[in-house]
Amino acid sequence: MKNKQERASLNPRILTFLGSVFLIVLCLFVPLAHSAPVNSANADEEKELIAVLRSDVGPRKKDEACARLKRIGKERSIPALAALLTDEKLSHSARYALESMQTPAGGKALVSALRHTSGSLEVGIIDSIGVRAEKSADSTLVKCLNDSDPAVASAAAAALGKIGDETAFKGLLAAMRNSDGETHSAQVRACLACAQAQLLIGRAEQARAAFDLIYRTEPGPGMKLAAYRGLIYSSGRQSRNLIVKALTGDPGPAQTAALQVLHEHDFGIVPDLLMVMTDLSPSVLRAILDGLTEAENPASVELARACMPSESVDVRVAAIRCLGALGDIAA
Repeated sequence: MKNKQERASLNPRILTFLGSVFLIVLCLFVPLAHSAPVNSANADEEKELIAVLRSDVGPRKKDEACARLKRIGKERSIPALAALLTDEKLSHSARYALESMQTPAGGKALVSALRHTSGSLEVGIIDSIGVRAEKSADSTLVKCLNDSDPAVASAAAAALGKIGDETAFKGLLAAMRNSDGETHSAQVRACLACAQAQLLIGRAEQARAAFDLIYRTEPGPGMKLAAYRGLIYSSGRQSRNLIVKALTGDPGPAQTAALQVLHEHDFGIVPDLLMVMTDLSPSVLRAILDGLTEAENPASVELARACMPSESVDVRVAAIRCLGALGDIAA
């Protein structure tokens, strides 16, 4: 009798368990049942689109086929798309489709086409290589940095900046030493992007060397500002010194960069600022307080208190705003 009761009491639990298993299995297999016909339909459509690309129909139909292949195309459509990369009317359509195909064959097709194109076609293909951040292309693109066509050289620089690996970085550093004009500007911008990429993967020393070179040698304020920001972020324990040096120095890119950085990260700088308060102009002090307040940095309260006796109304107002936003009951 007891065994029958136990079996009876277990039945609902067993049924619940079996029901759960059934639902899990159903969830796993139902999507597969639906996806198989969809995949098969896409494969059939892809085959038809490839036939369109290889046919004698006009550019409009082939452009439409490329647009659809961008969404459903697989590796088997790459040869047909690659054949259009040298076609002045359809190169852009083919490369847009290849941009989204994240297979080595797609990148190889684009790189290979560089040997058979020039001018705007070559620039467009280089742009697509950059969109893919195609690392296999970096050595080829480094050679393009010295191309006689400034548009090609600039496009190669931009693409290498997006790739950002060590080969791209070294190639850009070497090229920018001997270039000029718009090509040089493109190479410097790309080098800044590469240095940032190197910094993100922990190669701070290499990144800092590039930032320092650009800050020292480039005349443009925008380049200098970006380079000094990079210097601050790549200098470890020396970052605070760089910030203080800029803030107590003359107005310019370095000072602007230091103020921007304080909106993002204080580097524990408040004690340093308290020591050099008399060397900071009222406009800089106000900007520092506004930045630290906006960043909701509690350390700024101590600096705000020290600024309350300032002769500058702007500084006192900034200090009051900081205390009102971040101060405690004592403030």
